Amino acid sequence: KLPVLEWCAGKGHLGRLIAKLNQRSVTSLEWQQSLCDAGQQFADKWQLPQRFICADAFDAQQHQLKQQQLAVALHACGDLHVTLLKHASVAGTKQLLISPCCYHLIKANSYQPLSHVALASELTLSRADLQLPLQHTAVTGVKGDQHRLQQMAWRLAFDSLQREVRQVDQYLPIPSIKLSQLNGSFEDFCRWAAASKQLVLNETLDWAYYQALGYERQRLTRRIDLVAHLFRAVLEKWLLLDRVCYLEESGYRVELSEFCANSVSPRNALISAFK
Repeated sequence: KLPVLEWCAGKGHLGRLIAKLNQRSVTSLEWQQSLCDAGQQFADKWQLPQRFICADAFDAQQHQLKQQQLAVALHACGDLHVTLLKHASVAGTKQLLISPCCYHLIKANSYQPLSHVALASELTLSRADLQLPLQHTAVTGVKGDQHRLQQMAWRLAFDSLQREVRQVDQYLPIPSIKLSQLNGSFEDFCRWAAASKQLVLNETLDWAYYQALGYERQRLTRRIDLVAHLFRAVLEKWLLLDRVCYLEESGYRVELSEFCANSVSPRNALISAFK
């Protein structure tokens, strides 16, 4: 029957469900005012014991954590859920339920271990390394997989093209593309991408050459990814266990489990900590 603090709540969907099912008092912390307003309207409409606090989780919000409390965070990114862990351990918050996400969204240039055991490790992780657990391809069917591979090849082909045209050996990011654009020609795609970056392409380019180069780079990239992805699951487990060990060192009894099937969400790890 502990009151609930929902950390990085968005519109408070999780907090609203807890309040509705258990008639628990829920405080939902969210930094975007529009999301707070929308969530409060839902809570008021259903006459639920849920209130919103519009505040930045990084801005000295440790006073929101109390001893007699359940703190929950569903997919709070990077430093956001780490901040919750640190504040809760200082406050002695009785119960924590956290599903971490986006480990690479941190302020530091490299990963800062939390537990003593991880601090003693020689493993050093950059932000790019921390993105690896998130590079999970969901099952999209044969057609979806074909579109993904085609888009990868075309983007790599344009990358090769733009490096030669600009005479600058540097990646040039382009906007997200619509699925319908893959139904057009490769030349149309390249001209769209070039126009988005104010890059002028001449009429004598060998489109077939660059398209073939893109598919060659795609095959190489996929082979490299296969090696990297051997470490994807074990790296995420290492990051999760760092959090588990940190909480254990702070006096919690901790369980690490999965709260849904991987097909529903690959970010399905749940850290349950009890004082």
